Amino acid sequence: MKRVAEIACREGVPLMLAGRDLARLEHAVDSLQRTLKPRFDILNYRKDGPVLNGIAGSIALGQAKVLTVAPKTAPATDWASSLIALLDSKDAIDIGGLRRTQFGPRRDIPESICTIYADRIDVAYRNEGPIMTIERLQTTEQMLRGKLDVSRWVSRAALEPHKFPTTRNVLTADNSYMHALSEAASILSASCSSPAVRDRLRRQAYLLSNRPATSSGQLIGANLPEAWKGYLPAWSMALAILHQASLLGTRGMQVGVSLCIELWPLLERLLARTLSASCDLAFGQGRSWTFGMQKQFCLLSPSAATPKLDGILFEGDVPVASFEAKYKEARPNGVPYPEDLYQAIAAARAANSPHAVIVYPGIHDGGTWVVESPGAYPSRVSTLYLDMFAYKRGVEMEHAKRLFKFVT
Repeated sequence: MKRVAEIACREGVPLMLAGRDLARLEHAVDSLQRTLKPRFDILNYRKDGPVLNGIAGSIALGQAKVLTVAPKTAPATDWASSLIALLDSKDAIDIGGLRRTQFGPRRDIPESICTIYADRIDVAYRNEGPIMTIERLQTTEQMLRGKLDVSRWVSRAALEPHKFPTTRNVLTADNSYMHALSEAASILSASCSSPAVRDRLRRQAYLLSNRPATSSGQLIGANLPEAWKGYLPAWSMALAILHQASLLGTRGMQVGVSLCIELWPLLERLLARTLSASCDLAFGQGRSWTFGMQKQFCLLSPSAATPKLDGILFEGDVPVASFEAKYKEARPNGVPYPEDLYQAIAAARAANSPHAVIVYPGIHDGGTWVVESPGAYPSRVSTLYLDMFAYKRGVEMEHAKRLFKFVT
C-alpha cells in the first residue's frame, strides 16, 4: 500500500515542483481561491520558481502526495493550535478541497470537524454501502469449508475429529478499512462537545465495526481501494485522526487531509483582541477607551480617497492611535517597509490620529519614530509585533500592556 508522501515547504519560499506535481498544485490552488476567497492570489510565479503566499496548512496533490505549508515568519513549534485558537465564527477554512466550511457562532473547531466527519460517513455509507474486501478467514467448524489445515487437524483429531481448522477467502465488511473508520469516529466522539453529534459518531462507530479496531495502525497513509472512492473524503480525515495529529498536525504538519487557512485575517483578529484588552486595561486605570475595526475615513474632498483603517483606538471621541496590520516578515533593521509607512501615515492623517502603528507578525521589540511634520498628525509612527503563531487565549493582555506603554 502506498503511504502519503509529505512535501514540506514554507510560505514565501520558491517551491521545487515541476511537471505533473506543479499542474496538480495549480489545480488545487484554483479550488482554494474559490473556497477561501482570499484577498490576494495564493500562488505567484517568480524567476526562481512558484511561491505560495498567505496560507498555512496542507494541500493534497493526489498520487499519495501532500504539500505541507508552514508560515513564513519562523513560527513556534505548535503554530497550528495557535491559528485554530484565533479562528472564530466568521472564518472559513478549506477542508479536503471539497467545500467551504464556515463555523457557526456556537460551534467550535473540534465540534465542526466532528460534524464534517459524521456528514462524510453518512454520505459515503448511504451511497456506497459498507466497504467490502476479500479477507482470508481462519475458522474451526464442524463442516469442512475452505482449505483444511491438515497439521492442526491431525494434532487434535484424536480428541475432536469432527472439528476442521480451515482457511478460506471471503468478501466481508469486517476489514481493516471499516475498523479504521470506526475507530476514528470513536476518537472524535470522545472529544465532541455536542451531545447530538457525539451520539451520531457513536452510532456510526458501531455501524462501521461492532468490535474494536486492531490493525488500523497499519493503514496510516494507505490509499483506499479504487472501488471505494466514495469514502475518500471521510478516509482522508480518518488517517489524520488515527495518526494522533490535529488536522493541521501536532507540529503544523498535517497528514492525510487537505486543510488550509488564510493567515492575513488572523493577524487582524489578534489585533482586535489586543485592542479589546487595551480598553479593559485603560478602564482599570480610570480611562475610557474604545476601539473600532475596519473604519473608513475621508482623506480627500470630494471623497476621492477613503482609506480604511484596520484598527483605531479612541478616548471618548478623540483618536489615540490608528493601526495597520501587515502580514509580512520584519525587515532586518526593524524599520517599516516604505509602502507600509506611507499608507499608515496617510490613513492616520485621514483619521486625525496622533499615532500611527504598523502591526507585523513576529516577536521583535518594535520601535517608535517621530514624524517630521510640525503641527500635523500623526506625530509618531510605531511598529508593534504580535506573535500570532504562539498565541494562546489570554496572551492578548500581555500585548495590551506593551501597546499601552508606547501609546500613552
